[in-house]
Amino acid sequence: MAVPCDHIERCAFFKEFCLGSEEIKSDWVRLFCGSEETSELCERKKYRLASGEDPPVNMSPTGRFL
Repeated sequence: MAVPCDHIERCAFFKEFCLGSEEIKSDWVRLFCGSEETSELCERKKYRLASGEDPPVNMSPTGRFL
């Protein structure tokens, strides 16, 4: 079984932009958070690793700002 990203439960992007929309959240999770491998594609995770800080809330896993 795939191990999800270790930031998924506290990801501010999901809390802010996917609240109440499990269908949208599940698509993002499938693409970027569902496994260790896919989480390496997440620009939010890359930002956090490079800067040591949380990315802006409105930064999506693709790196685009909403």
